[in-house]
Amino acid sequence: MTPSPERPVPPLSAAAPGHGRSVGGRRRGAGKRFLVVGDVLDVSVRSTVGRTSMSDGGASALLGADDVPLDLVQRADVVHLTGAAMLGSGGTERIAALVARARVGGARVSLDPSSVAVVRSIGGAAFLAAITGVDVLMPGQDEALALTGASDVVGAAAELARHVPLVLVTLGHEGVLVARPGRTPQPVPATPATVVDTIGAGDAFAAGFLRAWATDAVRVGAATREGTRVAARALGFVGGRPPV
Repeated sequence: MTPSPERPVPPLSAAAPGHGRSVGGRRRGAGKRFLVVGDVLDVSVRSTVGRTSMSDGGASALLGADDVPLDLVQRADVVHLTGAAMLGSGGTERIAALVARARVGGARVSLDPSSVAVVRSIGGAAFLAAITGVDVLMPGQDEALALTGASDVVGAAAELARHVPLVLVTLGHEGVLVARPGRTPQPVPATPATVVDTIGAGDAFAAGFLRAWATDAVRVGAATREGTRVAARALGFVGGRPPV
């Protein structure tokens, strides 16, 4: 997800202990195994116009399917593919191979395109062809438009849902657009937050959503709201790794 510009959202009043952390009495994500493949090092830097990031892809720029241990993939319930360096450095062949590797053990597979520059360099149609088999796609608004060539985000979300069973287009302070095949895309509002730094908010959303979705894949709306709750927490801290 491409980070959205900083824009304060009125903070939510303090929630009761444990609020939003269970589904039907079960703790979200309990007993589930999650494998995240790919990452970058983001350093948050303040300037006169807000915060921006300096990124280093590190080893993930060289990461391929053969580097992902099969035993970890086979034990995972969800495999999440993310990182501009990993997805953008090896072309469609690397992306397709990573998706195939992620599916070896029967896990559900999610993917965050991570950067509109990556999508544009590969090409929207080629990118979508390479991610065949992905269960959940999590693009930002600009990435969704670049992937489809659509003129508006609702149309882009609907088009993406023809390729992937579940699409979550993140819209920054405007929340998330949820799209599934044959259905009208539905908006989910952002959880109110005090914005300190937007770096890491997209990854935090993915973590919150996947944890809830792995527990109950039917309640997509509830899982999306959990993702926005976790993202709101990340927005209140500097850097991409808020305390948990």
